[in-house]
Amino acid sequence: MQSKTIVDALGRVTVPKELREEANFKIKDKFEVEIRNDKVILSKAEENSLKIMRSMDDMSRIVLPIDIRRTLEFREGDELQLNLEQILVLSKSSIGGENE
Repeated sequence: MQSKTIVDALGRVTVPKELREEANFKIKDKFEVEIRNDKVILSKAEENSLKIMRSMDDMSRIVLPIDIRRTLEFREGDELQLNLEQILVLSKSSIGGENE
């Protein structure tokens, strides 16, 4: 399953309802955040994980850590592509070109 989202001024991305339902993501779930091959990987956190963790807020947003945004050059207004592959993969969108 694939979708798009935009990075807001606070580095948040909203996970669309159809992806949340497919992945069984719930409000206040905790997610591990990591970079893999120029993509942000979000996966449900295990209880004792030492990785970066973020919670989904009540508006289905997850804040991407500033160091990850800087590393991948994600800026406010950038369109990101979301892919659900047992984990949620975010990458800069190649659909429709740069920041139309």
